[in-house]
Amino acid sequence: MSERANTTAHSEWSSLLQKSFITTKAYNGELYTYTTSRSGTTEIGTLVLNTSATADLCPVGRVLHVTGRRLTPGVNPMTVFTSPAGTTIQAPKFMLSVYDPVSILNGFIDPTSGTFAVYDKNRPSYDFTTDNTAATFGGQGTNIIFPATVVNITSANNAATAATAAIGLSRAGALSFVVGANDAVTTLTVTASTVTTNSFVFISSTTATAARVSSISAGQFVITVTAAAENRTINFVIIN
Repeated sequence: MSERANTTAHSEWSSLLQKSFITTKAYNGELYTYTTSRSGTTEIGTLVLNTSATADLCPVGRVLHVTGRRLTPGVNPMTVFTSPAGTTIQAPKFMLSVYDPVSILNGFIDPTSGTFAVYDKNRPSYDFTTDNTAATFGGQGTNIIFPATVVNITSANNAATAATAAIGLSRAGALSFVVGANDAVTTLTVTASTVTTNSFVFISSTTATAARVSSISAGQFVITVTAAAENRTINFVIIN
């Protein structure tokens, strides 16, 4: 049987440029820059968190493309390694270089981290043809179930009857109401990237008064409650 061009059978990281990852949570605390220096005859390799990476620039659901660079313990010096917690540790590990085509950030990641799920795509990341946006920034890959999201909805005694919340790419989570004494919130519009007109949205409420999904449309669903000014948590699950 013939092999794909430019690949070998012995390594899962062959043809690295065709690999990509999708983030399962904000990844700003796991994107590193790598520099080398010398102390006498000793070469020092330093991995530190990328200072340009912020939570806003590194969201959940972002597809990161492998550049082809890698760091291998015993081959590349990794003398100083700053962990996400901010402590300096001696922990050399295999690292891959990736770039984010949306924010243009780049750096090294630990491919064994649960933050990065392997994501297959049909075309290379440099194919920016006008009809290939989905293949370039997304791909035909795994259907990731993102971690549950808790959204706190706090009102300021303004007698509002409607509220909004954004849950991004989450498919399950909780919406926690903390209302004021004079509030009358009865509807909540939830914007969600995962919702389509054919989605099913199931909810449950921590209070005895009724809550229901009153409408579903592309990118959002609306929750209506029968009792206003009541602290409650509404749990939701989205099924496509």
